[in-house]
Amino acid sequence: MGYRRYFFLLLITTCVILLAGCRTKEPEKDFFANEPPMEELKPKKPTESYVVIDKNYTEHGISITYPQVTGLPDDDLEHKINSLLENDALEGALRFYPDKTDLTMEVDYAIVWQGSRILSIKFEGYAYVEGAAHPNNLFYTSNIDVPNGKKIYLDEVAKIDENLLAKLRPNYVGSISEEQLPEVLDIILDRNALSLLEQADYAQTTTDSAYSYFTKDALGISLPAPYVLGSHVEFELPYREISDNLKPEVHIWSDFDIR
Repeated sequence: MGYRRYFFLLLITTCVILLAGCRTKEPEKDFFANEPPMEELKPKKPTESYVVIDKNYTEHGISITYPQVTGLPDDDLEHKINSLLENDALEGALRFYPDKTDLTMEVDYAIVWQGSRILSIKFEGYAYVEGAAHPNNLFYTSNIDVPNGKKIYLDEVAKIDENLLAKLRPNYVGSISEEQLPEVLDIILDRNALSLLEQADYAQTTTDSAYSYFTKDALGISLPAPYVLGSHVEFELPYREISDNLKPEVHIWSDFDIR
């Protein structure tokens, strides 16, 4: 009886082992088999790592400090941008003073926006020719499309029309008193103002020139004014207020939060 029980248990155990051996082995699960390929890392701002340094032009009584960029990965692009900045700085200051005799001039710059797509510079200073009644105030700007190494002109990025012109008056920035401001703006924003905006940032042959610049929140515009008012007046138009005039296809607007 004991022998039969032992034989029966041995038979069952053998069958279990044989069945387990015949079972098809399941392949190990590959947890990454169905994962989508990893997205390539793309720089958000391909030119944001550049820095701005000073360079100075001096000759006799002339001193012009202007910006140069460094740190761009593309040497040719960096050279192109620096040539534009140097040319704008020197030409903007000296084009009305071909004879530098008896000339005293001092010009410096301020960065109003440094982004991956735009570098916007304001130049300010004065020029005095010996014997003149007073010095002349100097103001001009330089706006650079950084990824493409080219200048930016107002009419390329914004629609110039009466709507834009109407936005200037309420967005004046400066020190003219509230009592005088309406009369002063009536003179400055005359029929010629729209024409000046259309020619803003282009090389001018007279001192009556308009310029644009870019800040974090606003489009800056400078129009010529009488000497007693500093020779120019500035307006800063919030981007959100002039969104209908901004050309949406222009890539530079990606530098700013415009909604």
